[in-house]
Amino acid sequence: MRNLKIGFIGDGGLYGLNFLKKSELKITQTEYGLTSYYLIEDYPLILRHGVSKSIPPHKINYRANIKTLKNLGVKYVFSFNSVGSCKKKS
Repeated sequence: MRNLKIGFIGDGGLYGLNFLKKSELKITQTEYGLTSYYLIEDYPLILRHGVSKSIPPHKINYRANIKTLKNLGVKYVFSFNSVGSCKKKS
């Protein structure tokens, strides 16, 4: 495994890039609670809203996510996000 100095927090879009080598889901316990991550090309990726996108924004365990990355030796975090539209579909 590479020196894990870079970690990612994102959504399923980054995980969905099929050309990247991905690990199985790994679950870890921190003093702030449970969190899970994948290794993408040996770099940890935390899916902000969970694997099934079932975690609403106000329930995301940000502390556990950051603590997990720290425990993995991450020094730099890249976080990606996207927003939906406020338009009603016609």
